[in-house]
Amino acid sequence: MKKILLIILLVILFIPTIASASTTTEKNKPNKQVSAEITEVAEKYYKAENDEGKKFIIDRNTQYKLAGQVHKGDSVILKEVTQNGTTNYIISSFDRTNSILLLFALFLVVLLLVNGKRGLKSMINLAVTYCVILLAIIPLILQGYSPVLVAVIGGILAMGWNIYFTHGFTNKSHATIIGIAGSLAIVGILGWIFIQTTSLSGSIEQGSNILSAVGYDHINFRGLLLAAVLIGALGVLDDLVISQVSLVEELKNKKPDLSKSELFKSAMKVGHDHTSAIVNTLVLAYTSASFPLVILFSVGVRPFNSLTNTLNNETVATELVRMLVGGIGILLSMPMATLVAIYFLVEE
Repeated sequence: MKKILLIILLVILFIPTIASASTTTEKNKPNKQVSAEITEVAEKYYKAENDEGKKFIIDRNTQYKLAGQVHKGDSVILKEVTQNGTTNYIISSFDRTNSILLLFALFLVVLLLVNGKRGLKSMINLAVTYCVILLAIIPLILQGYSPVLVAVIGGILAMGWNIYFTHGFTNKSHATIIGIAGSLAIVGILGWIFIQTTSLSGSIEQGSNILSAVGYDHINFRGLLLAAVLIGALGVLDDLVISQVSLVEELKNKKPDLSKSELFKSAMKVGHDHTSAIVNTLVLAYTSASFPLVILFSVGVRPFNSLTNTLNNETVATELVRMLVGGIGILLSMPMATLVAIYFLVEE
């Protein structure tokens, strides 16, 4: 019965997220789009048909996007285009919805099979986190509130829910929350300092120009960049801090005669391996996300034809600041989490 109730709760939590994603203002209402399947590929046109049986003919002379990539049987998104009173359709993109949903379903199945009840709790936590981001953080930023303040408060609230829901209202949870909040403060301070000293504008971030073009140029894009750094670091800090707190708890239970200094040294010794692996993962994640830039630097294409030019490129500098600030926050979070855990979990 409890499982059924939790599943129902999960569905309820996802409903507002889906509704928010599907709602658009009249100001930014997109052109009509239709999902259809390509039924014929000819020299001068494509033929397509949607689920209701409506047929479409797309003139290949006006189809510049995806030219030569579309084949019979492909699922595509058709966009309605009206010119001089005449309505036509062009292929906007491939319809990837079913594949993405299948992959997401596979992820949920593996999560439940491997983690059981904890996997179900993780699903609910994931839903809550995205509800906070989509229904609180983003709307408040769009209304002109400080992106940093909103991201910090929203992030801590989301993490607070996740940790207390998963681990209960215990000293272990209290230590984890304080450890994450302290580490997040370090990331925020360092991020603010180095975004200022490197004169990063945040306007070259993916989507920033689009936000400006559709009427959201009042947003503080430099603050938005720092908010992105904080949210990006939050997930990694959550993993590291809870692991370190759990390690201290386990060591204390196994060897209750250990002094606080001995417990700290033992926990730090194990934590070093964990932080090394996480920092390595963080670097590889940012490198893979910027892989085209790495290739451009490798082949020496302007403006990446020298180390100086590369470091002074705002796109590269943004990724480096994001990666290094996050890395420093992760490294410092381990001793901080250890000290906080010892304070909460070890009796005098």
